[in-house]
Amino acid sequence: MNYLDEVQFDIVTMDYLRNIGYGCTFSPHISPDGPSCERGDYEHVVLIDRLQTTLENINPNIPPDGWKFHEEAGF
Repeated sequence: MNYLDEVQFDIVTMDYLRNIGYGCTFSPHISPDGPSCERGDYEHVVLIDRLQTTLENINPNIPPDGWKFHEEAGF
């Protein structure tokens, strides 16, 4: 029987994402108590600051007040 267990799936997925240009960060480093905190709580799965920066970079013509999506979405 051919199947992927969870570890194999993670490895294949991370390799694929690296190959198309994504980076990887060790999660404890960006945790609330980590050296490079990027989330205020362990339940936050979306890194809002990174998302905000990326969206602004790919959509330079949106006015600054157009970026209130995360406030309205409760982030």
